[in-house]
Amino acid sequence: MKEQNPIMIGAVSGGVTALIVAIVFSNFAPQVAKNPAGAGPVNATVDAGSGLAAKGVSQEAQVVSAVKKTAPAVVSVIITKDVPVLEKYYQQQPNPFGDNSPFGNDPFFNFQFPQYRQNGTEKKEVGGGSGFIVSADGYIVTNKHVVADPKAEYTVFIGNDKKKYPAKVISTDPVNDIAVIKIEANDLPYLEFADSDKLDVG
Repeated sequence: MKEQNPIMIGAVSGGVTALIVAIVFSNFAPQVAKNPAGAGPVNATVDAGSGLAAKGVSQEAQVVSAVKKTAPAVVSVIITKDVPVLEKYYQQQPNPFGDNSPFGNDPFFNFQFPQYRQNGTEKKEVGGGSGFIVSADGYIVTNKHVVADPKAEYTVFIGNDKKKYPAKVISTDPVNDIAVIKIEANDLPYLEFADSDKLDVG
């Protein structure tokens, strides 16, 4: 059975969370995208209360519809870092009976124990997360814990073709676990922040 990549699994599961958050942020957004596949705000409005529910549309169908509309603005964030490369070697341990004892040259008492030492570094993927684009020029909202390591590098993957961009951390909010990162790109699909006064609990 092929081994699954835990980082990619984490990124996919994180993407589901980002979609739900994106739906909340963009729910009741006043502006409708002229071209959902291109630049501009993505319309993620979902009728609530007596809207779709009254028309017999299930909650599952409403979520699926919202996911389809918000997906173009959801991104994956990959964390890479220089990590030590360890090599294994064996070190001869002293004979407990001493070299001059009757057992001094007995190979049974010549112990070698494995040891590890660093042999340079290599860049590796050490984690992943998700986020969503909030402006056409590349500002992205993600979680603070995703970009918490100042020594790491962050790469953003966008869309089905997985275009990748290096990302810079702009600001973090440890209390609310929110961060803003920036990529150098233009004409991106994005989600608008909604009016929280129009949201209902549940």
